[in-house]
Amino acid sequence: MQPPTEESAAPAPTLPRTVSLPLPTARPVAVWVILAITGLVFLAMTLAGGSENTDVLVRFGAKVNGRIAAGEYWRFLTPIFIHIGLLHLAFNVYALYALGTEVERLFGNAPFVVLYLLSGFAGVVASFAFNNHLSAGASGAIFGLVGALGYFFARYRNLLGHAGRRQLINIVLVAAYNLAFGFLYPGVDNHGHLGGLLAGVALGWALCPDYAIQRDLDGLPVRVVNTRTRQRRLLLTLPLLAVLIVGAGAAVRVQRDSFAVRMEWGVDRLDSGDLDGARADFARAVQAQPDSAEGYFMLGYVQFAQEDYAGAAASFEKAVALRGDWSEARWNLALAYVRLGQYQDAARHLQVYLSLAGSEAERREAQRLLGELGQYR
Repeated sequence: MQPPTEESAAPAPTLPRTVSLPLPTARPVAVWVILAITGLVFLAMTLAGGSENTDVLVRFGAKVNGRIAAGEYWRFLTPIFIHIGLLHLAFNVYALYALGTEVERLFGNAPFVVLYLLSGFAGVVASFAFNNHLSAGASGAIFGLVGALGYFFARYRNLLGHAGRRQLINIVLVAAYNLAFGFLYPGVDNHGHLGGLLAGVALGWALCPDYAIQRDLDGLPVRVVNTRTRQRRLLLTLPLLAVLIVGAGAAVRVQRDSFAVRMEWGVDRLDSGDLDGARADFARAVQAQPDSAEGYFMLGYVQFAQEDYAGAAASFEKAVALRGDWSEARWNLALAYVRLGQYQDAARHLQVYLSLAGSEAERREAQRLLGELGQYR
């Protein structure tokens, strides 16, 4: 057989042509609305007395556990739009602009709003459940954006190639760095950050686009389309919303009998003159945390005001047993024993108080009282 000639040789195979198609994106709009609302709230707080003023923060809707446990459930959302100081505002505004525009562009306008609000809600719920301090800020919602972007780039890491994988690595590093920073430095509400991040990943799964390639009559790729319908997004989001609501309800039930909330309620009732209510709250507080000198002190303070001097003495004794160097507790305990006519016990605690008193005026007052007690011993 003759070898094929040059003219009769089969043509060399050719590689298929790679086609690069843009992803369908939305024009960021909602992120600018949220930024505007955040800025206006900060301006209003500044005019009302300052964003670092505790009274202003409470009035504008910061997370206060006692208020939420008492029924102010709107505080699960309002802290997202409140910031404490200009630096806090600037950091979160920049993060919202940088991350929010990207999330809204990829996920769409309505999904972005749902993701932002529910991630922020989840962050406040986590903070409410595990952190007793007043807090505010969009950090939980912003961590939710990080979680959603992380899910997006993890899912499409092969489709988006090297650039997508690099983005995923950057997102993981940013999340890890900020969480580590929160664990290392006090005052950072990492529970809120973690709650927002986990919610963002879950919502990213529920709201993430489903990409498909649309082809022409010849089978050639024309465009990338998102096939995830509104109905499917809603179907996947509703169970997550239900979990958040159930979790918030469970946290409310637990917090209503927590030490911190009972102490907060007790102080509020004491300020309003409701001694019976304050006494009940402080009694529940020490039941929740029997090793709290502060709880026993406040219970004793109310009992003394109600002229239950035996009860006050018992409570102050527990306070000084837990914290022997608390001069104010020693002084009040001595006064309770004076009212009970137990002058030797009163003098004994006054002697300890003299070694703890912080000022010359306090020592002179204790010496005067000791002198008066001397005639009864």
